[in-house]
Amino acid sequence: CEFTYLSTQILHFLGVEGPNTSDPSKFIRYIYNRVILENATVRASAVSTLAKFGAMVDSLKPRVFTLLRRCLFDSDDEVRDRATLYLNMLGADDAVAETGKDVKEFLFGSLDVPLSNLETSLKNYEPTEAPFDINSVPKEVKSQPLAEKKVANKKPTGLGAPPIGPSSG
Repeated sequence: CEFTYLSTQILHFLGVEGPNTSDPSKFIRYIYNRVILENATVRASAVSTLAKFGAMVDSLKPRVFTLLRRCLFDSDDEVRDRATLYLNMLGADDAVAETGKDVKEFLFGSLDVPLSNLETSLKNYEPTEAPFDINSVPKEVKSQPLAEKKVANKKPTGLGAPPIGPSSG
């Protein structure tokens, strides 16, 4: 599919709604086909969707683990990293165990902080003995009003602009 954004949105929807259907195993083949046939962005999204099925449907865990292990050999770093993360989170060594609440919260929960604040906090973080604490990230969004952004980033042009060349007297 040439529409990467649409494909990732469909996979996200399947990851949220698919595990709650009467026969969630029907979706596994479609999702894994995205891992094989699509570009890196869609493949990474498909890996996340597979992990959601593994977290929600205990009977599918062994199949999901097999497919995630195959993703460890993908050519793209993001796909391999996601597969490794999800295999470790879901406990691939213990395929019959029920998925913990923390794992489901990570997979299905939302981030409580604005991404711009998280990015700024991570850039300003100085490695020390203490690990990075996401609770230290401000939750309120600090943004400039739109008019200030335009003034700060725009040079005057047109009729109101000062003349560039020598003035004739």
